[in-house]
Amino acid sequence: MKKKLGRIPYVYPIPIVLVGANVNGRPNYAEIGDCAVMAV
Repeated sequence: MKKKLGRIPYVYPIPIVLVGANVNGRPNYAEIGDCAVMAV
């Protein structure tokens, strides 16, 4: 039996983090997706 689920968004909100570092005296950045906070 098929059920209609209605409209489902293909893109859901994801936390994006911008990570930066100095490599050989030059700034270097990367965008990291799907980040979460972990408690140890």
